[in-house]
Amino acid sequence: MGRTLKIPISNRMMDSPFNSLLRQVAEGAPEAATERKALLASAKELVLALERPDDVIERVCVQLLETSTIKIAVELGIFKLLNDEATPAPSAASIARDTNSDPVLIARIMRCLAAFGAVKEDGGSGFLSTTYQNPTDPKVTALGKANKVTGVTPMDIFFGSPHLNAFVLYMGTFTMGHKQWTEVFPVEAKMIQRLQAGEDSVTMVDVGGGFGHQANLLKDTFPTLPGKLVVQDLPQMKGEDLPGIEFQAHDFFLEQPIKGARVYYLRFIVHDHDFSRNLKILTNLRQAMEPSYSRLLVNEWVIPERGASRFMTIEDMNMMALSGMERTERQHGELLEAAGLKISNIFYANDSFTYSLLALSSTKRLNASTSMQKPLMRIPYTGPLPPPSIIPRNANTIPGAVAALSRFLTAPPSRSLVAGHGDPKSTVVLSGAGISVASGLADYRGTNGTYRVNKTYRPIYYHEFLASHEARKRYWARSFLGWTNLHKARPNIAHYAVKNLGDMGFVRSVVTQNVDSFHSIAHPELPTLELHGYLRALTCVTCHNDLPRDVFQESLARLNPAWAAFLKEAIVSGALDTENPEERRAKGMKTNPDGDVDLPGAPYTTFRYPACPHCLANPPIAGDGKQTKVEVDQEGAWAPSSTAGILKPAVVMFGESIAARVKEAAEEAIDGSGRLLILGTSLATYSAWRLAKRAKERGMPIGILNLGGVRGEELFFRDLPMGHLGDAGCRVEMGTDKVLPDLVNQLRRTGFANSETSVPTDGQRTNSRIFKDMLS
Repeated sequence: MGRTLKIPISNRMMDSPFNSLLRQVAEGAPEAATERKALLASAKELVLALERPDDVIERVCVQLLETSTIKIAVELGIFKLLNDEATPAPSAASIARDTNSDPVLIARIMRCLAAFGAVKEDGGSGFLSTTYQNPTDPKVTALGKANKVTGVTPMDIFFGSPHLNAFVLYMGTFTMGHKQWTEVFPVEAKMIQRLQAGEDSVTMVDVGGGFGHQANLLKDTFPTLPGKLVVQDLPQMKGEDLPGIEFQAHDFFLEQPIKGARVYYLRFIVHDHDFSRNLKILTNLRQAMEPSYSRLLVNEWVIPERGASRFMTIEDMNMMALSGMERTERQHGELLEAAGLKISNIFYANDSFTYSLLALSSTKRLNASTSMQKPLMRIPYTGPLPPPSIIPRNANTIPGAVAALSRFLTAPPSRSLVAGHGDPKSTVVLSGAGISVASGLADYRGTNGTYRVNKTYRPIYYHEFLASHEARKRYWARSFLGWTNLHKARPNIAHYAVKNLGDMGFVRSVVTQNVDSFHSIAHPELPTLELHGYLRALTCVTCHNDLPRDVFQESLARLNPAWAAFLKEAIVSGALDTENPEERRAKGMKTNPDGDVDLPGAPYTTFRYPACPHCLANPPIAGDGKQTKVEVDQEGAWAPSSTAGILKPAVVMFGESIAARVKEAAEEAIDGSGRLLILGTSLATYSAWRLAKRAKERGMPIGILNLGGVRGEELFFRDLPMGHLGDAGCRVEMGTDKVLPDLVNQLRRTGFANSETSVPTDGQRTNSRIFKDMLS
C-alpha cells in the first residue's frame, strides 16, 4: 500500500474555503494524486494572480533562507523528534533540550518552519510532525564568512563593499509605500501635547537615524511642529543637509548628549544587537530621558509567539546571518525592563509588512539597590536534584566505592568507543565546586551550598556588569570582602589525589569548572583546562590585558579605607567564615534583606575601583576607529565619563559565553581520552553537561563521584550491562576527599601505578572554612 499523505495545515488555514478540499485530497491519497496536482496548480495560479511586484521579490528572496532553515533543522535532528502521536507535542524548549541547542535559536527556527508549513503548531506550545548556539557576536557573522572577512561588523562590510553599499540606502527607504509610523502613532496626542516649547527644546532625537528619512517624514507630516528635530549617527552616515533637521555625530553606545527630549526614536536598531549591547544603548537613552515627559519610540517587528507570518520569520533568519534577531513581545519586554524601561503601548499596523511601534516610558531610575534585584536569566537547578542510584550497588561504602572506581580506571577500553586522537586507556577528569569543599570553599548546590544556605543569593550577570557602574561597585565591594580568605585557601587532598592519578598514568587531563586555581597549583604538570576562567587575575574588557588580583586588591584597599578597616574586623570576628546570614549577624556583620553588607557611612554607592593601567597609560583606539578615553579621580578611581578601561574578573560570568577556543579545547580533551571521571559537580551548567553528553555519545564509560544528584545522570548509565562491577561505569555518592586518597593507595597496592606516588598528609586534608562570594 502507498504511504498516507500528510498535508500540514496551519492555524491560519483552518477556516479557509480550501480546507475541506485539502482534507478530501489528503484522505484519498495516493489515489487522488491527479486531483492533488490539479489543486496545486490552481493554487499557484491564484497566488500569481494575487501577487504584487513586492510580493514576487519577497517570495524569490526568501526561498534560499527557507532552504537554509530546513538544512539547520535536519542537521539538528528536529524532524526526528516530531511525532503526531506524541502527547504532549514537543515544545521549542523540549526540542532545545533534546538537541542540546540554544533555546532561543530553536524557538526562532521553529517559528520559521511553521510559517512556511514545514511543521505545524498544535495550538499550544508544541510542534508536530550538535551544539548549535544563537549567534550574538557582531564581528562573527555568516555575512562576514560569505565575504571572507573576519573581526568586522555587518555595517563595516556594507560600507566597505561597493555592491553592498547600496544596501545602506535601501535600509532607510524599504518601507516606503507602506503604512508609516506617523500613521500608527498618535503624534498630536502623545508628542505635540505637553511639548515644552522653547528655543533649545528638542522634539525628537532620531538615534542612529542614518540619512534622516524618519525625521524628515515627521517634519513633512507635521510642518508646524515646534522644537528641534535631531538626527544622530556615525559621521560616515551623514547624507545631504535636510531643511529644518540637525545632524549630530554620535555613537549610541556612548552617553546620550541630548537630555530631556520629548521623544527619542530608534528604528531597526534593537534587532541588530544582542542583549548586552542593546542594554547599553537603551540605558544611555533612559538616563537622558526626563521622567513623566520624555518618551522612547522603538520601531521593530514584534513576532508573535505562535502563528508568526512567513515574512517576519524569514526576516529573523536574515538577521541571524548578521548575528541579530527579531524579537517577540516577551523578549522585547525582558530587554526593556532590564534597561529600566516599560512598554506603555504597542501600536500594530494592519499592513503585515509594517513593523510595530513600541512606546516606552522610564521606570524609576536604577540605583545600587534596584539595579540587581530581579534576575533576568534563570540560574539552573538551584534546588536539590533527584537522588542517584548507586552503581554498582556495593559502592555505598568507602571500600565498595574504591573497588568500583578502581575497576573503572583499569578496565580495557570500551568496545563501543568511537576512535579519537588520544589514548583510549586514559581518563579525562571533569571537576566542579564539590572537589574544593574540603578546602573550605562552599559549593553551590550541596547540603551547605550557597543556593541552599543563602536564599537571597544571586550572582551578577555579565550584561549588568558591563552596562552599570553601580553594579560594578556592588560587585567589587563584595569581591573585596571575599578575596582575602579565598587567597589563603589551598588545594586539598582530593586535588593531590588527582595529581597522583596523573602520575600513575590513569588521568590524561583535567577540565575544571572551578575558578580557584587549585588544580593548577596541585598538579602543574598535568594538563588542566579552566573552563570558566580563574579569579587569580582580572582582564580589561577593552585592551584584554591581564592584571594580577593581588595588585587589584591592594588598589581597592587604598581607594576604600573604610571597607579595608571593616574587612580586618570581619576577619578577626570570623564573620566571613560562613555564608549563613544568621551566623554572620551573630558575629557582628549586619546585612540588608538582599544579603548586602550594611556598612554605616560607606554604602555600596561610595565604593571605588581602579581603571585598567594599560588603557590609562595608552588609551586604545575603539573598533569604530575612535579614540577612547580613560579618566580617573585624584586617587586613581575609574570615572564614569570614561569610554574604556573597565576591568572584569578573568572568569566566565553568568550570561557570558565561553570563548570558542576554550570550548574546542574542552571537546579535544574529551575526544582524546577513553573514559570520563566526573568529580564534585552536579553538571547543572550546560557547558559542563554537554561535555559529559559528548563523552557518552563517543561511547566513553562514565564514572561519577559526587555528593547529591547530577543533572540527567540516568542518560549516562541506562545501557550498562547487568552484573558489572564498575568497569563499564560507576556512580558513587561520597565526598571526593573521602574516596580519592584511598583509591590512589588501592591502585598502588595492586601494582597498577606507573610510578611511585605520595598521598598527601593529614595536614593537607583540612583547611579553614572559606567564605565564597567571588562570583556574586
